[in-house]
Amino acid sequence: MSDFLNQRIFSVVLITIFVVAVFLSFSLSQDNVGRAEVDSQPAVELIELPASGVEAVEEPQDSPKLMINTASASEIAEKLKGIGEKTAQLIVDRRDSDGIYQNFEELEAIRGIGPAKIEANRDIISFDLSQ
Repeated sequence: MSDFLNQRIFSVVLITIFVVAVFLSFSLSQDNVGRAEVDSQPAVELIELPASGVEAVEEPQDSPKLMINTASASEIAEKLKGIGEKTAQLIVDRRDSDGIYQNFEELEAIRGIGPAKIEANRDIISFDLSQ
């Protein structure tokens, strides 16, 4: 009887060791998969520099300002940062109905234009009709 009991205990121990080994093997393989993904990324972030002479410059450095009181909606959308066709059309519609813009505060009253967009475009926009 004791031989039978010893064999049973031995079998249970072997099965337990096998199950633990399989579990650890699976767990370690999952950790290695995660590490492989992390390790595959570069340690240093590469910055792309434009190739000299390859890309055409869209605007010359001394490009004229955008005349907000005479520009079309497509010109406004093209030149102003963060302004799409719909907002550009709102600018033109308001100008046509209420008259020319005198300052940035009047532009800021347009839905979709806030202080951040005004600041991003402050150097581009001109209200002066004499230019």
